[in-house]
Amino acid sequence: MTPLMQQYWEIKTLHPDKILLFRMGDFLRCFFADATTAAPILGIALTQRNKKSQDETPCGMPYHSIAGPINRLLAHGLKVAICDQIEDPKFAKGLVKRAVTRILTPGMVYDSDTLDSTKCHYLISFDKQVVAFVEPTTGECFTVEHRGQRIENFLSLPVAEIVLSQEQNADAGVLTSLGQHHGVPISVHGTDSLTASERLMAYIQSLSPAVMKTLRPFEARAWQSRLQMSPLVFRHLEIFESSLGPQKEASFMPSIELRPRQGQDFEENIRFP
Repeated sequence: MTPLMQQYWEIKTLHPDKILLFRMGDFLRCFFADATTAAPILGIALTQRNKKSQDETPCGMPYHSIAGPINRLLAHGLKVAICDQIEDPKFAKGLVKRAVTRILTPGMVYDSDTLDSTKCHYLISFDKQVVAFVEPTTGECFTVEHRGQRIENFLSLPVAEIVLSQEQNADAGVLTSLGQHHGVPISVHGTDSLTASERLMAYIQSLSPAVMKTLRPFEARAWQSRLQMSPLVFRHLEIFESSLGPQKEASFMPSIELRPRQGQDFEENIRFP
């Protein structure tokens, strides 16, 4: 194994669940299984660096135009770790030092270059009482009591990522209902000792402390007084995403208001552009 590949594997073993983008000069490269996964999503060809030694099979993209490729990887539910050069190659003695400088997940698309500004990207977590929601791009934070409802009912909203505790991740029933049925990316952070909102804060802090400064305090909201539709209805109406995929525009994006009306608790007013 070359010194470069030794360095690569030292870093990759710390991020086994992420696509590692490894900077080499003016390019970011993926290797091995990461390259096999990323190449068809990005529409780029795999190359072989050293055919005689059957070296790694990478794919690469220019470092200065990485926003689009990252956005596509995130849109497919993948996590991305950017491994940058942390010293100037001109002054490096031997192998250039590298380290992961940014981690992006489907629910943590907070960078303006990789943000689809037409969509919400909710991170959610839940405990025995509430479901907590955080939208890192706007700072919106709120909780709703689930009152015995199935947690997957809340996935009618544009949820980009679910953060589970270690105990929840070991529950086959939770994984089946949330993962296999809806395909929402799942991350694991902390234990059941943390409430849902605390778990989300700890997860965001571990990925990007700077985002914490933009988040507003959690507010409690009532789920029962809102117009409810199942995830299946949202998909068929193409409200949040086109049936042609995440890169296509949805049919419409409704604006929903809740306001009091005399003699009734709430009136749902849906306006379509």
